[in-house]
Amino acid sequence: MKPENAVTQPIVCTATYSFSGGPRWPTTSRADRTRGIRPLRQSTVRTAERKIAALDGSEDAVLFGSGMAAVSTLLLALLRSGQHVVLTSDCYRRTRQLVTGFLARFGVESTLVPPGDIAALEAAIRPGSTRLVVTESPTNPYLRVRTFPGMPRPSAAIGG
Repeated sequence: MKPENAVTQPIVCTATYSFSGGPRWPTTSRADRTRGIRPLRQSTVRTAERKIAALDGSEDAVLFGSGMAAVSTLLLALLRSGQHVVLTSDCYRRTRQLVTGFLARFGVESTLVPPGDIAALEAAIRPGSTRLVVTESPTNPYLRVRTFPGMPRPSAAIGG
């Protein structure tokens, strides 16, 4: 039920809620349990996630408070010790630092390649251990726009 019997989901400007009947958690959806999301979600955010998923034609969506929170979650969820990631050398510096510093301590290997250098990208992919290729366009903070005509399908080399 929406607050105050609203027809559309109102914007809820709070992160603290009370529940009648004591300290119990509301039930969660199967998607939330699968993703490991704690049961209490801010209703405005959850509504936006559902609407974005519907617009995209996907099963679900997740919103984050920052781009770095999204990238960190992705990298921590997908990379394990012994795996490899390829990054373009001008991708966001904090992303590079997360991979080359923090994740390296846990056995994740990485290779930096010049942006737009398809030959270097192909050479950097290690079949059997490369899990991700991280690039962006426009780049941050340089705002270089890269087009990728003839971009190889790294997923084929990675095994995806």
